[in-house]
Amino acid sequence: MYNRRRRPLRVTAALTLRPAAAPAAAAICLIYNQGIEDRVATLETELRTPDERREWLAARGPRHPVIVAESGGTVVGWGSLNVFNARPAYQHVADLSVYVERGWRAAAAWDTAC
Repeated sequence: MYNRRRRPLRVTAALTLRPAAAPAAAAICLIYNQGIEDRVATLETELRTPDERREWLAARGPRHPVIVAESGGTVVGWGSLNVFNARPAYQHVADLSVYVERGWRAAAAWDTAC
């Protein structure tokens, strides 16, 4: 098996994927804020709060889910499908966001998801 760069896959840690729920909001917030601070995944400039992320999760529908990746019960990354464009022609198109905790960004385990 190969990753998208045609390199052999190496899994260095077991990851569990599951739908995100309110208790994961603080971890999602922490990882999102790292992305904002590091300027690697978003054009956002204002840090978020766990309460804001909890409200954001609660407002999500089944067409635009949020999932978290856990290792040993700790959230180490998350992804979401987001509205790409409100125009009707784009109703079946989604934007994919993926955020990985700083310490996990270089982990080969993420190659399995890409």
